[in-house]
Amino acid sequence: MSDDGRVDEDLTEPTAGGRRTALAWVAAVNGLLAWAGAAGLISGVLDLGPRLEERLPLDSPTLGGIALATLVAAPLSALGWLAWHDDERTDRAEVVVGALLVGWIVVQVAFLRELSFFHPLYLGIGLGLVASGAHRLRVTGAIVAGAGTVLLCVGAGLLPHLAKRGVTPTSVAAITTVGAGVLITLAGVRRAMRSTPLPLRIGGWVATLVLVAAFASIITPAIAATNVPATAIGATPTDVGLDAEEVALTTDDGVVLAAWYIPSSNGAALVLRHGAGSTRSSALGHAAVLARHGYGVLLVDARGHGDSGGRAMDFGWHGDADIAAAIDHLAERPDVTDGRIGLVGLSMGGEEAIGAMTDDRVRAVVAEGATARSAADKSWLSDIYGARGAVQEQLERLQYGLTDLLIEAGPPTPLRDAVAAGDAEVLLIAAGTMPDETHAATHIATGAPDRVEVWVVDDADHTGGLRSEPAAWEERVIAFLGQHLGRGTVTTPVPASGPPAPVPPPTTTSTTTTVQPAPSTLPPAPPVASPVAPPPTPLPVPLPTPTPTPAPPPPVTPPFSGLIQEIDAATAARMTSSWRAGCPVPLEDLRLLRLSHWGFDGAVRTGELVVHADAATDVVAAFRAIYDARFPIERMELVDEYGGDDDASMAANNTSAFNCRMATGADRWSEHAYGRAIDINPVQNPYVTRSGAVLPPSGARYVTRDPSVPGLITGDGPVVRAFAAIGWAWGGTWSSSKDYQHVSATGR
Repeated sequence: MSDDGRVDEDLTEPTAGGRRTALAWVAAVNGLLAWAGAAGLISGVLDLGPRLEERLPLDSPTLGGIALATLVAAPLSALGWLAWHDDERTDRAEVVVGALLVGWIVVQVAFLRELSFFHPLYLGIGLGLVASGAHRLRVTGAIVAGAGTVLLCVGAGLLPHLAKRGVTPTSVAAITTVGAGVLITLAGVRRAMRSTPLPLRIGGWVATLVLVAAFASIITPAIAATNVPATAIGATPTDVGLDAEEVALTTDDGVVLAAWYIPSSNGAALVLRHGAGSTRSSALGHAAVLARHGYGVLLVDARGHGDSGGRAMDFGWHGDADIAAAIDHLAERPDVTDGRIGLVGLSMGGEEAIGAMTDDRVRAVVAEGATARSAADKSWLSDIYGARGAVQEQLERLQYGLTDLLIEAGPPTPLRDAVAAGDAEVLLIAAGTMPDETHAATHIATGAPDRVEVWVVDDADHTGGLRSEPAAWEERVIAFLGQHLGRGTVTTPVPASGPPAPVPPPTTTSTTTTVQPAPSTLPPAPPVASPVAPPPTPLPVPLPTPTPTPAPPPPVTPPFSGLIQEIDAATAARMTSSWRAGCPVPLEDLRLLRLSHWGFDGAVRTGELVVHADAATDVVAAFRAIYDARFPIERMELVDEYGGDDDASMAANNTSAFNCRMATGADRWSEHAYGRAIDINPVQNPYVTRSGAVLPPSGARYVTRDPSVPGLITGDGPVVRAFAAIGWAWGGTWSSSKDYQHVSATGR
């Protein structure tokens, strides 16, 4: 430093050779990776999958590859060349290339609506290039500080992955991004504050803190809500003494949701939705209370949570579609009476329940801890908090606007508007320890004040009404549901002493609800003796008119059953032929499925398959669709029943899945070895090699495809449609050989 306090310019300049050699290597390596990605997209070797490809401009990976080569690979290669040769244009090129890389990442996320750990990594590289080049060019530090702040906020939005999942690629990227963002922000502020008086420096740091807080309130929640870490199922219904069946639901956009259903004994049923960042396990306590009063309860994992497929979104923007699938399921159940479906939701689940109440099949909604899922839901802030609230409203608008860019689902109907548009009665439960919940509930209720009740549980925290006041919660909620869904008759066995006592009318409402008494099962009382009177004069008795015998009712189709179980010791002992040490998938990553299917004789049977855990819920959904279509399957047994011999299993026309074996005619593992492939009715659907050989040989007569043959798979038939719905592909479309029996997650 010179005597007058100015920084000596020579001391701030690192040696060009050292810095530019490192820069050349960074640019060259990343340029080569970009060239490889571009070549993969253009040639078709790099498969993005249909879901991402349809989001590309013109649905064209080729154009995406050309853009990657033009905007990223070529500029990075040029920067590497300039840096290696210590060209005077390196600094300007560094800024331009860094800006192009940042822009590429931003546009890619906006188009694909996906965020992987590569995005913040390369965003950091781009911002680093901009900061480094800007420093050399003496560009203002404010720009660098702003870029670092954005990077910091993006990384903070991914930190929940570290808290919930531990060390993963995404959590490592989050830590790296936060660290880089902090360093770049500090460097930018120091540069901006250099050679300024102390009061201005203090003001600058204060302004930086305000800027970081504002950016964090906009960017971090949007990133966190659209990049939710995976959550695992915890407790099960058995743990709380409930009998429930596994259910797989398919939404209109093809996402498979996992659920438990506790059957109804009073004719009414409820969809129960958990909050953000949790699973259906977290709502089991509420389910136990509701089931105790005879209500059927369908606990559904939100998409991307627990065992459900799809991408998670913790603002609840997928809730309308998810709950619609749940309502469809309840409406088809024989134990649920028409017009007696309700919704119960906690936090995000409560907001989703309110949004879904526009479905005219919903008659009652209980939402606890529901506050907002769009900027319009926060429009009360300025009324309560004045200027501070008005500022927060604008920040909320920016936050939800950014969220809209990051995910395919658009902003849903505001909660107050949904209440106004629906016909259902609503009970909003707010935590007394959180004033904003009461403010939000009051705002929502103005949409239909004649149909909305607000109950503030004084000592409760967020969604803690049942924990804080269990008796009051049960009384209030059950009275509300009984009033608006009706209590019906609980179909539990009647004790020998007589019929059950009627449920008392609710004490928390002035509306009178008539409860029909349960039908008596006691024998009729004997006739009371009367005085003897002279017999009347007999009159002619007309012969009765014969009553035609009514036609027998049509046979009831047994409901589909699909159970998913971990591989326990007994099952592992059965799998000694299909699994062994050295297989590519450990036993703990496999699941045993017990599935209903129609036999060739028209009878319903139960079969078994073993598949990978990450495919289990989807496979159950596919076989549910196959069952609904009455597609026949001759048998469905573990391949171990045939000693793990694939030829013997095919010859027996056995439908099977997991088998740790090599691919036919290849030196790589079969997709069956990963539990992500299934062979269905191999005789009617043989494997035809490119040389014309047929496996099993008994399938030769089915090489000529006749759609009228029972159990034969066709391209437009129920099997291909069911598996296409979960993203699997059929071997009957292969170009050289034809594997008509084969469906797999990879298409191989």
